[in-house]
Parts: sequence; C-alpha cells; structure tokens
Amino acid sequence: MGTNQEPNCTLYVRHLPSELNKSEKEDLLTHFGASRVKVMGNKGPMRHAAFASYPDNESAKKALTQLHQLEVLGCKLVVEFAKNAQSENFPSQLEKTRKKTADGRGVLQETKEENVDEYLPIENTFKTWRMEYPRNPKLHYLYPPPEEELRESDLPYTVDPSKFLSLDDLKNGKISKSEMKNFSVFKNYKNGEIASRLYIKNLAKQTTEQDLVNIYGSFVNWDKELEKNIFDIRLMKEGRMKGQAFVTFSNETSANKALKETNGFVLNSKPMAVQFARSAKAKETNEKSTKK
Repeated sequence: MGTNQEPNCTLYVRHLPSELNKSEKEDLLTHFGASRVKVMGNKGPMRHAAFASYPDNESAKKALTQLHQLEVLGCKLVVEFAKNAQSENFPSQLEKTRKKTADGRGVLQETKEENVDEYLPIENTFKTWRMEYPRNPKLHYLYPPPEEELRESDLPYTVDPSKFLSLDDLKNGKISKSEMKNFSVFKNYKNGEIASRLYIKNLAKQTTEQDLVNIYGSFVNWDKELEKNIFDIRLMKEGRMKGQAFVTFSNETSANKALKETNGFVLNSKPMAVQFARSAKAKETNEKSTKK
C-alpha cells in the first residue's frame, strides 16, 4: 500500500536578477502570493535563487504559472516545484514571528528554531487568514472570527464601471507611433508572444491600482464569474521594480485587445509601455516544437 504524501507547496525560483537585493527578491515573490520566502546567496550552485512557500498546493501551482519564464530586469525566471532533497533550504515557519505589543503595533521578531516547543499548534483564526506563523501562547485573539473569503472591500481598488475609460478616451489619450520614437522605453519595443497577462512599465510613482482598474476594467465582462475572478492587478511600488505592473485577464483575446488599446496611453504624464508577459506557455510550446 502506497503512503500518502503531503502536497508540495514550495517553489524553487532561479535566475532572479542580481540587481535586486534580498529584501527586493522577497518582495517580488510575496507579490505573487508567497507566504514565506528564503533567498539564497549570490555564490554557489544556488546563487540568485530562492525558495517560496505558499499556503496550499493550488496557490503554488498558480504562482508557478505566473512566474515561470517571466522576464524581470532582463532575467527570465525558471520556476519549478522544490524537491524533497532540498527541504533543508525551505523557508522556516519560525524565521519571522509577528509579535503584538501592548499598544497594538505589529513588530517582526526573529525566532530561533529551538523555540518550537514554546508555541502551540496553529489555530483556526490563523488558518482562516492563511497565516502560518506559530501562535504565541501569551497572546489571545480578542476579535470576532474573520470570514473565510476576503470581501471586495478588502481589495486596494473598487470596481465602478462608470469610472472605466471608454475606447475613445483611451484612443485620445495615446501618443502616436511617431511620438513613441522620442521615448527610450519604446526603443526596440516588441509586444511579445500573445498571452493572457500584460506587463506594463514606465508607470509614474503616483500610479495606483485604481488607475489601472479604471483603464483595464472595460476589457472585463464583470457579469461572468470566471473573468471577474481571474482579473488581477499586481502593481510594484517599491524596490527596483517600482513603476511596473502585471494585469491578468481570463483569456488572450481580452488581453490582446487591451494591449492594442492601451500601449502608449499617457497616465500621470507618462506613456505606458505595454507588452505580453512571458509565461510558462511560451517554454512549453518551444519544447514541443523541438521534440518534433
């Protein structure tokens, strides 16, 4: 009789840009849903790599699809599920524990591995919020139990169709192809291989998720649950990747139309450069053609 194995929830991410420091690499993977990240050094066989753990196997699969073959600062990421033999490098559940002070502020406190016995098992409250930090027995949860799913009000933006930009608004707000020659961000511009996810750069620092929703919201059918649930915006606000964003649609048709209508649109006095984000699909297609 076979033994039951726990689903793998940890990804091994390679070819991270050397320009990013440890904190920026952690921020990048956290943006894509990682609950814990361990960045490896800049030397040795695991240089410029990291291990990212996720709340569950489904979250890890989704992140793998989004991150694999993604180009970041000129480096194409290579992502796969971590192997059991690499488990000693997995992010520790006890590397950082959030301790609440008497005045209610959250403070990150380093915790050593030998302190495992000082903590109780994770309780339902922590699981509900997908917090896998060990519970400090001296702290007590004093608030009503949180709901299982995050509400729309918890998102960093609101969906209001009356604020969506029309195709005419987008057309009138774009620079022409001849004007693009005056901006270095469009030098050697290529939209890339078609995908359901867009990569946007040259965003002004005051750009918000709400700005992007108002621009791309008209390319989503909000009456369809699939399109509504898959639509996603990841805006990078810190580190070397600030001024860049990823917008995910449920299908390539919507993404293709959105790219054509928004590339060169001037947002906060800067023209957006919009391309198809590289994904695992591109590599899979190339591998199949090579085998033939």
